[in-house]
Amino acid sequence: MLHRLNAELGADFDPSWFYHYAFYNARESRIEMYLVSRCAQNVGLAGEILSFAEGESAHMENSYKYTVQEFQALARTAGFRVRGCWRDDRNLFSIHYFDLPS
Repeated sequence: MLHRLNAELGADFDPSWFYHYAFYNARESRIEMYLVSRCAQNVGLAGEILSFAEGESAHMENSYKYTVQEFQALARTAGFRVRGCWRDDRNLFSIHYFDLPS
């Protein structure tokens, strides 16, 4: 993310001054990912200066995790019809086939 901000927006982040921190938030059924500043620093981005304290984090991403039943219920709520579901041998991953009723 920091490399892209530098390349595409002309920021001046030093990626070595941050570390990646992620954890599973069971209440929200998601993995939350953060970049945490290793030191107090100022970074230029889009003509602004962003100040980070040591240990300060920036929330980068949420990755939601659903059971097959939860994901299919979510799809049905959005108007999709469940057509198929394939799972790996350990039941850790699934691929779903949905369509919209005619």
